[in-house]
Amino acid sequence: MITRPLPTALLALALVSAAHVAAQGMTPEVADMTKLFKQELKTLKQTVAGATKALDTQLDVFALNFGVLASGDGPVVNLVGALADYQLAVEVAQGDLELSFAIQAQNVLAAVLPGGPDAGVVPKGLVWGDGGLMDDTFAAAKAIVTKANDAVNRKLVKLAAKLRKKTDLRLSAWLRPIPPSVIAPAFMNFDWGPTESLTIDLVVALNRGSIGHDGRLWIGGRRDLAADPVQIYLGGAQHLGLGVPTNDPYSPRWMRITDPVSESLAEGNYVITVFQGNGSTVMAAIGMP
Repeated sequence: MITRPLPTALLALALVSAAHVAAQGMTPEVADMTKLFKQELKTLKQTVAGATKALDTQLDVFALNFGVLASGDGPVVNLVGALADYQLAVEVAQGDLELSFAIQAQNVLAAVLPGGPDAGVVPKGLVWGDGGLMDDTFAAAKAIVTKANDAVNRKLVKLAAKLRKKTDLRLSAWLRPIPPSVIAPAFMNFDWGPTESLTIDLVVALNRGSIGHDGRLWIGGRRDLAADPVQIYLGGAQHLGLGVPTNDPYSPRWMRITDPVSESLAEGNYVITVFQGNGSTVMAAIGMP
């Protein structure tokens, strides 16, 4: 077998790459993970962009149906559905990345610590707060989701302004970014869970303007399936108990829509308080313009 030396340029590049890995305190396995999660972040960004494009189409449809909205809430129902679909798509994509990282990190720890967790040192990049791969990846994922969410909210503000200009109807709506999960990769296992078990991440308010005291709210978020049912209260312009939303018992998402007759709302500002029996409480504000 004849072996040939590497060309000088390739040898220099290999030495520089090895030196870079060593300087960063990374093992080759963590270096490979770094490459993998650069691609995973690109995939997350592409998925969020696709969800945004689909939502943009529905925002355009809503704008074309201002006339229909004057006689019924159908267009708002469709808008809320599109917003919920967007949130779900982002949540799934973000969760896939987080779970993938936990699994990959677990595998790396098993490879670099074959003698068990006490037989060596966890490499840089797989411990929270060391300024390495895990910190960077989760910060980048959060930035992708937050940037897209902010862009959606700006579009909702413009949509509401257009509706107000062309009709006597009033709209107010916002989304909150899907909160990230936390992971704790360890030797041969990992723990993983949401940073917030109870959230309000979608609120839409509609007021028909010329008719007093006829506002409606669509409110949605995440919940802890293992806890008691979600309870919702309104404060501010009116005080109203909205009780327990009726949702799929197997879905972590909840949605509550106020009744246009028995729960009609006045103009003004509202505080939404949601809690579960496990002690979780979350609050949000919305204006009924």
